[in-house]
Amino acid sequence: METKISSIIAEIGVNHNGDLGLARELVSASVYAGADFAKFQLFNPCKLIRGRGSLAEYQKSSGFLDQRAMLEKYSLDFDEFLELCDYGNTLGIKVIASVFSTWDLNRLMRAQPAIIKIPSGELFDQALLREVAALTDKVKIIFSSGM
Repeated sequence: METKISSIIAEIGVNHNGDLGLARELVSASVYAGADFAKFQLFNPCKLIRGRGSLAEYQKSSGFLDQRAMLEKYSLDFDEFLELCDYGNTLGIKVIASVFSTWDLNRLMRAQPAIIKIPSGELFDQALLREVAALTDKVKIIFSSGM
């Protein structure tokens, strides 16, 4: 029996541009590429951004007026995320997500994920880290340090 010592995670993030059809295509492409997991970002723009949030310099040519408008366009709602999980299961790939708050984490746990990713920007969110620590017997955790 072959022992697998690593997994390949297809980083989809928000590259679906808020389009569920494109998100499904990216899950399919992840399977075709040989990935074991397809990872999205699960967040609620209203909980992630206080107020409207100004755009970063590189985002100003995007046509969006503020961060919240941009994130609202690029987010999937939780029912769409669950649909992607089901779709991935039919293709033999697990759909996982990065979470940005305890609220996101609690929603994600309803999907019974195999893995949860904590983005580098959330490494100092003590409330989120405490809740994640309580889940280590239920799910694998990935901590990003790339930011």
